[in-house]
Amino acid sequence: MAQHEAIWEEIKLDPERKIPKILKDVVVSRVKPSSDYDHPKVVYPNFFDIFVVIDRYQPTFLLSKLDSEDPSTQFENFVLKAKTTLSHVLGVHAPLAGKWVSAEDPWMRKLICEGDGAIFVEATVDDDMANYLDGEKFVHPEAFTGEYTVRDTWDVSQQVDLKHPNGKELPSLIIQVTKFRCGGVSFVININHMTLDGSGFVHFMLFWVEIAFTGQTSIARPTYDRSLLVSLEKVAQEMGLPPRSLVECISARSPVSAGTVTVRKNFAVKRKTLDWLRQKSHEISGDPSEQPVRFSKFSCISAALWRCCSRLPGVNGGGPPLVEFLIEGRERWNDPPLPEGYTGNVLMCVPLPTIPASELCEKPYSFAASKVHQTIVSVNPKTAMEHIYNQVKEAVEMKAKVGNPDSQDLKQGDERVPAIFLSSLLHFDFPPEIDLGAGKVFCLSPCPVWPDTPGGFLFILPPFAEEDGLTLHVQLDKTTLDLFLADPEFQMLISKS
Repeated sequence: MAQHEAIWEEIKLDPERKIPKILKDVVVSRVKPSSDYDHPKVVYPNFFDIFVVIDRYQPTFLLSKLDSEDPSTQFENFVLKAKTTLSHVLGVHAPLAGKWVSAEDPWMRKLICEGDGAIFVEATVDDDMANYLDGEKFVHPEAFTGEYTVRDTWDVSQQVDLKHPNGKELPSLIIQVTKFRCGGVSFVININHMTLDGSGFVHFMLFWVEIAFTGQTSIARPTYDRSLLVSLEKVAQEMGLPPRSLVECISARSPVSAGTVTVRKNFAVKRKTLDWLRQKSHEISGDPSEQPVRFSKFSCISAALWRCCSRLPGVNGGGPPLVEFLIEGRERWNDPPLPEGYTGNVLMCVPLPTIPASELCEKPYSFAASKVHQTIVSVNPKTAMEHIYNQVKEAVEMKAKVGNPDSQDLKQGDERVPAIFLSSLLHFDFPPEIDLGAGKVFCLSPCPVWPDTPGGFLFILPPFAEEDGLTLHVQLDKTTLDLFLADPEFQMLISKS
């Protein structure tokens, strides 16, 4: 790999792009790879790179506080270091300097790896960071993701058109660093989800952190060979559909109702609360379906959250929202496992069984924890594709119902029951301290800005304080969150005492 000087250039935004009013001194650059490490010229996505996440960005917020006597100079040095090290990292992660464009069929996508570079936004806010981002709340997060530089904010009252117009381009990576009046810094890594999933993001971030700290890294080089997983064409053939129709079905989006207010917050779950949950989850109820296993931290907290979700009021006269896991499958359902540096999407949505709240909540915690555990282990190399095909069949059937105005299944309003998705970053080995030059990071949290997902997200994250057992990132509409906050069991989970 030939090493070169870091490369970036300032660019002018399209006049149609609307910069959020709270941002000042906005500078937009393209950071290009500084090396010529071998990489694919074009990447065609496999099935998992398209399923649900087509054209979506996944921003992750790293919050810190400038800690020098001259914060302005410290911030300038931080920006310089971030650009320089990013340029070096992109030499290895070249597809992140690329762009997604329409393939030969405008419903399809391809990643041009010889792109113009990653978008890098610098901005300031003449206000205190605590009024927007404080590690607990996220107010107007879309202003800090940089996504406004490449497309307009989605209109949540309209269905998103998945057909790319000619010339439409979406970069793989957008970085935005924002300095607040108080010295707070928001550092957002916003990745096009078709390029990386959560594991791929962590691989990239840790690679970048090691380069920034030491100038070298021991982390495996990334692998972008999407042929290692099932192709979109194969799944389409199994379903008896052309690939274009499959993309339309599996990427269907239902906008939330106009006027819906989504709230994004982090809650600390204390270590003693988590210890109590573990103890309760291992009190066997006598149900023969329960297994005498030691449940993971994820299973214990998920069981409690599932019980809370089950008590939510019904939707359109039906039951409460579905609860689904986002399960990562690099080792779980690939035999042999994927290479360590595989960076594409390997995610599957797996629903928990439908159990009435009366049964789920009257039985001991061990009942719910056992069901969570059984659901997770049910996904293995022999069953994974069966899960996938069942989900695709449901998506195809739902698309057919939506297209049929006489369908009796759609008379009650929204065409699908909202789902609340549970995901976890607990299994990733984050450094105990991250400081790229803007002060020690006190909050690292995903914060998707997706206005078209009825239901919500519950992300289970590593703790940000030593006394905490974990952090729970919640994205729900305000009405649902208020119901959660009034639930005694949820109050127990997030109690600060």
